[in-house]
Parts: sequence; C-alpha cells; structure tokens
Amino acid sequence: PVAATGSYLWRSRQQGEGVALTVDFGGGTLDLAVVRYQGARFRVLATEGLALGGDRIDQMIFSSLLFPELGKGEPWRRPVDGREVETLFPFEEFESGLLNWQTTHLLSQNRTRAMVVDRLSRGGVAAPKFQRLLDLISYSYSYNCIQAIKRAKAALSQVESTQIDIPELNLQVPFTRARFDALLAPVLDQLRGRVLSVLERARIAPGEVSVVIRTGGSSEIVAVKSLLEALFPGRVVGHEPFTSVACGLALAAFEG
Repeated sequence: PVAATGSYLWRSRQQGEGVALTVDFGGGTLDLAVVRYQGARFRVLATEGLALGGDRIDQMIFSSLLFPELGKGEPWRRPVDGREVETLFPFEEFESGLLNWQTTHLLSQNRTRAMVVDRLSRGGVAAPKFQRLLDLISYSYSYNCIQAIKRAKAALSQVESTQIDIPELNLQVPFTRARFDALLAPVLDQLRGRVLSVLERARIAPGEVSVVIRTGGSSEIVAVKSLLEALFPGRVVGHEPFTSVACGLALAAFEG
C-alpha cells in the first residue's frame, strides 16, 4: 500500500498536504497504509494487513453456490455391519481439495472416488449432482470452476445479475449482486475493522483523512466501494487496481 500511495501522489501531481489512507485489496491480501503527504513526498504513519483477498472470496462463493450442486447435503444409503444405514454424504472430505484446484487431482484416489461412484450408482434425484462431482475430480475441473466464479464476480461490478457458467460440468448457477453482498458481509466487517484500526494506530480520526486511495482488484467490488464511500464520503478515489504497486515500486527505485 505504501508503493501504491507513492504511485497515486506522483500520478495526481499533488501540490498540497494532507493525510491519505490507501486500501490495497487484492487477490491474496488486504493491506492498508496511512501517510501524511506534502506534494509527492510522504511519511508513513501506520500500516496494517490481513490474509484476506479475492482468492478467499472465490472460495466462499464456491462453497456457498457450487457445493450444493455437487452433492453437499445429500443423503447416502450404504451397508454397515450387514444393514443399510442412511447418513449424509461425507462431502467434508472433498471440500479442501475442491477449493484448492492445485490438489483436486488427489480426490480421484481410490477411496474418495469409490464413495462418489457408490453414491452415483444408487441413483435418485441427486444423481446428476454426483455425476458432476465425479467429472470434476476425474478431470480436475476445480480450476475451471474458479475461473467461472471470477468471471461472474467481475460481471457483478457492472450488472445486478449473472450466472456462474461451467460448461465442462453442464452447470449454470444464477448469481445476483444481492446474494454476493450477503456472502460478503463478514468480509466487509473485517475491512471496516481494519480501516478503523489502522487509523487508530496512526492517531488519525476518520474526519482528518484527506483522500482514500482504493486499489487492487477486489477494491472494484461494488459493496467494497460503497463501504469506503460511507466511511469517507466524497474522498474515495480509485487508482490503477492492477498496476499501482508496481508503478510505485518503480518510482521508488528510480528516486533511490
């Protein structure tokens, strides 16, 4: 966030002085900095960060919207000690591997694959869900799911309603901005808390902030924009969401 601050102050050709709060909300982390600036020069008052970003939000969407379409919560009748027992399908054994596409292939091992095949063989109205799950773990389609989620998430910055479209699984899941906002509620609470915390550590009241510099891909989410605008009305500016840090580092290297 310090590099992004330098990039903004240089690009905006600042002449006056004031206090800037930079909110860098990217794919992997949320990073904040409070600086006192005069022109393009500044002094860092406080920084703070949190391991929360767009990747975690994607996983939240995956869990909430896609897991039910892959068999989560469905019953499973199976033989135990010579009798038929009905339980819920043990979807929790698949969750981590589905959310982390780099390890999805491990779910295709004999034991986990056998559970899906057995549940699929028992048919019923949930059979299409388990066929999707079997296809997903057989061909490691978690990456495709994450990319479809990213596209839908980005679309909701422009429209009120879209779909998570995964043709590999013959699956389309409606996704609205209202549903997205509801999923984001705990994320927004953490964002609000960190903003107030870093200001307190800098000994700066919210009313003393001259400008809030919003950067990083996740800062483009409508609910994030709305939260920052509510906290700092009329003082929030968007700045180069994907290149501000690199630009700021290049400027620092040049000046150094």
